[in-house]
Amino acid sequence: MPDYSSYFNACAEKIANSLNIKLIKYKKNIFFSENRNSVFLFHYSSQNSKTGRIRHWYSIRKSKMDFMKNYQQGFFVLFMDGSNSFLLIPLEYFNGIKNDLPETLYDDGRDSHWHMEFFTDISNTTYLHFKENTRNEINVENFKIQLNINAN
Repeated sequence: MPDYSSYFNACAEKIANSLNIKLIKYKKNIFFSENRNSVFLFHYSSQNSKTGRIRHWYSIRKSKMDFMKNYQQGFFVLFMDGSNSFLLIPLEYFNGIKNDLPETLYDDGRDSHWHMEFFTDISNTTYLHFKENTRNEINVENFKIQLNINAN
């Protein structure tokens, strides 16, 4: 697995500056606000092509959702490899759409999870894809934050 620490740190710095808060690194992919009211869980996805668009896919584990319930605010920070940007998805928003996302359920003790799949088209607009027969794809540009870094 690639080490995305430098990208996660850059994303955390951008979030802290944008929200005028101090973030404290807890683990490689978890940051808290200084007052511990907010938690930020970082995820990464390599890009690949599907249906002529760039695809990023994330697994949101149910155990992470349980962890985030202990905080006033929770956010998923979804780094989009190859795009120099990330999505900042509030937990409250995720809870409103999770029933329309594809889901993998296990009954053998493994951690079940939802699938968040995003597609970016030629105009650089990013859309969230839902499971069939629920919703049409939706534009998620309002959650996208651009990074101006080279974190190699």
